[in-house]
Amino acid sequence: MKILEETTIFSSEQNRIRKLIAIENRSQNLTCFVDANPPPISIYWLINETTIISREKILYIPRLTSEQSGIYTCIVENSIGKVNQSIYLDVQCKLTLEKKFFTK
Repeated sequence: MKILEETTIFSSEQNRIRKLIAIENRSQNLTCFVDANPPPISIYWLINETTIISREKILYIPRLTSEQSGIYTCIVENSIGKVNQSIYLDVQCKLTLEKKFFTK
């Protein structure tokens, strides 16, 4: 199982949870890629391990805000059991990123 992201600014892996930095007001796709046998009977996304925010393979966030920063977890279930994978989405304003990465 793997989470694939689109429109990534920066991605790193710490303590087995990848960190993804994204920019406010842009869109973000997170895709839950799974190859399971038997096939999945349920796929869903949690934010901060509590609220189900989607029951689709692809989580689309049309306009990011800083309040959407957090741990996103995709959970996949089949008749044998369930697995999950998490990613930390850090939504930052463009000005913060420019200062962080482009100043000398």
